[in-house]
Amino acid sequence: MFRRPTLAALAAATALCAPSSASAALDLEIRPSFTPPVAPEIVDTTPDGLTLLATQSTTVGVWDFTNPAAPVARPLSVPADDPGIDDDVTGVTSVAAVNSRYALAAVQVGDADADRLWVIDLQPSTPTVVNEITIADFPDSVAVSPDATYAAVAIENENEGGATTGSVEIVDTSNVDPTLWTTTNVPVPADPDLVDPTDVQPEFVDINASNVAVVTLQENNGIGLLDLTTGSWVDIFSAGEVTFTADVSEASPSALEFETVVTEKREPDAVKWIGNGSAFITANEGEAANPDNADESPARGGTRGYTIWSATGKVLADGSSGYDARLADFGLIADNRSADRGSEPEGLDVAKFEGREYAFINNERGFSTSMIDITNKSAPKFVTVGMAGEEPEGIVTIPSRKLVVTANEAGGQFSIFAVKDTSQLDPLRPVLRGNETPFFNVRGLGATATGELLVVDENKPNKIRKATVGKPGYADMTDHVTVDAALAAATLQDVAPKAGGGYWAAVTGFGTVDLVGLDATGALTDQITLSTAPTATGVATSPDGATVYVSSSASNAVTRYVVAGGATDTFTVPASVTPASAKLLDLGTAANGDLLAAEGSTANPLSAFNVLRIPVAGLASGATAAPVNVQTIAATDQRSVRNVSGIARTSTGGVWTANGQQRNGNTDLRRIVVDGAPVDPGPPAGPQGPAGPAGPAGSNGTNGQNGADGAPGAVGPQGPVGVPGTVGAPGPV
Repeated sequence: MFRRPTLAALAAATALCAPSSASAALDLEIRPSFTPPVAPEIVDTTPDGLTLLATQSTTVGVWDFTNPAAPVARPLSVPADDPGIDDDVTGVTSVAAVNSRYALAAVQVGDADADRLWVIDLQPSTPTVVNEITIADFPDSVAVSPDATYAAVAIENENEGGATTGSVEIVDTSNVDPTLWTTTNVPVPADPDLVDPTDVQPEFVDINASNVAVVTLQENNGIGLLDLTTGSWVDIFSAGEVTFTADVSEASPSALEFETVVTEKREPDAVKWIGNGSAFITANEGEAANPDNADESPARGGTRGYTIWSATGKVLADGSSGYDARLADFGLIADNRSADRGSEPEGLDVAKFEGREYAFINNERGFSTSMIDITNKSAPKFVTVGMAGEEPEGIVTIPSRKLVVTANEAGGQFSIFAVKDTSQLDPLRPVLRGNETPFFNVRGLGATATGELLVVDENKPNKIRKATVGKPGYADMTDHVTVDAALAAATLQDVAPKAGGGYWAAVTGFGTVDLVGLDATGALTDQITLSTAPTATGVATSPDGATVYVSSSASNAVTRYVVAGGATDTFTVPASVTPASAKLLDLGTAANGDLLAAEGSTANPLSAFNVLRIPVAGLASGATAAPVNVQTIAATDQRSVRNVSGIARTSTGGVWTANGQQRNGNTDLRRIVVDGAPVDPGPPAGPQGPAGPAGPAGSNGTNGQNGADGAPGAVGPQGPVGVPGTVGAPGPV
């Protein structure tokens, strides 16, 4: 029953992850996150978007989501233990709202033969489980039909090699009384197109307006279509393989190079109907290692993308080629994932915004959510990436409120995104973007003499790149300088401009050297040892360039290096009380010559970071500085919920911090105010338009009558002056 994609479809796949044009109307803006006491995993909302639901280990979290900035918890009342059976809850695997009053949750219990489906009444002030329906063992996802008359539960049956294969529980939810809802269990039949057809494991389910459920069989690399009205399988078929380009090397030193052509099984995870049920889309995690690559360590696997299918299972488009490269364009792919399934697309939701249909795909190991325009099902367009917390699992869209919410299983928080017009994105909270050049682990900020930010890109070989600020939503990076090959194994931590041209960089992993000098081409010019055990994190220069300051995260000490003569001395910056174990992570320079420092916790999870101003004029060698805390920023307001790794002041007056540097990259910038410094100006206006044409000349007056002394005719009035030309539109950024 397998529909093999055409060669033409495979050949076209590489184009499907190209970024959309600059005229794309919508984008994602991350809002402050929300962290409940127990990490969420699968998330949903009621149809009005005002109640948030999420699985939390052995219960379901319920929140009043009227104000997304401050959700209010509504603890769930669960059934009491039955002393006659083992019904202790061991896990809640999924939750879905049926309507604005009721929700369903798939619950695993200690009973070895059956699990439960909770019916939750959301109307009371204390939400309550009002019905427990017995279902087959090992449920996974739950979905509700658009008309709310059916629900379906994917029974994964994780008894590896067990006698009972997986199934789907069809739930009749049409009765207004939820205590009368009934279920029908429909096993998945063995199919020769499936991997291991005797042990089929349904993973994810969704239902269209015709009440046909699409079910992914991830472990079996298959997909099934089930008619809920008849309880019969319409079709079961293999998800097939996809050929795509990927970065599969984890060589040392690390480098991202999306050039290897590989073929992998799709092994789809989440699935959603699109186009009013005329097609569906899968997020292809590609979970199993490919046995053809078993001699590699680790064995390569993962299809790293998505597939759009017709309602009958024909491949319409596949976005695997280039998918991880687009994430790396935002610094959200780490090289240690290259061989081991890459970004792992997993969670998925679909919604219409402003008349266009979009897919939002969670990248579990890319700590992000991709936004794909799927209005044209045969030619989807990659729009943008939203930074989520660590390992986003569940996702739900709220079109009526223009919100997208992810539940981040490892990070423990909800990430909340606003869907906004690109022109309305905040220019003071931009995201670094690599312009189709991969980067990861940005570690510091400096500034150029012309107002750009300097960033250190750890993607090997080390690069120093320029980022232009002032554009809504993004700080595009260009003009990278490749650092001397002698530093290939080292890590540049921070960068500052060098008087006369070139750069100073704080460095680790380069023997005993803490500070290096580079010329404008990146060639190594200076190697300076400041300590016996280099732990340099930040570097800054005095306004005249005569003194270089280097910070250490190990001792909260700052070393002064005088360029002329090489004299050094050290002073101490006392750690702040909050956050605990605060360390100096980066340095910059204020306009008056004071140091600016980014101070963050080395603990995980991070609680906050501080921006310090450190007066250094007249500070004696060995002295203790008296820093002033300019601003404390809570971790929940660091949109990526990651640590701070950079601070710099541009020549146009803006002080910027970089927030990130916790595993998979750093892309979030923040413009802060220090001593009332002005906001950096935006891009210059375009040239003035040409002057308008001159008006016509006035007509001559009539001549006087003939006569000896007849007076000449009067001169006619002058014509109107031409209208001035309009001012030209602003030039391009």
